Amino acid sequence: MPQVPGTKVWLRKEELMSVLKLMNDDYPPERQVRALDFAMRNIKRCKQAKASISLVYHFIVKQWFHMHDSEA
Repeated sequence: MPQVPGTKVWLRKEELMSVLKLMNDDYPPERQVRALDFAMRNIKRCKQAKASISLVYHFIVKQWFHMHDSEA
């Protein structure tokens, strides 16, 4: 379970990987929506402040780019 830096939010690895794979299959605008939705669900699950959504969202996007780069 990776922890989002700067927050107390821990993302479940299985869920994160499934969202990253779904982001690969989506069109670019839908990728952002899917990442934002996943970030909001995890903020609510961890009962954190809504200000953390931005940090979680950027962490998910960075993980997606990292996964995409490692495949090349």
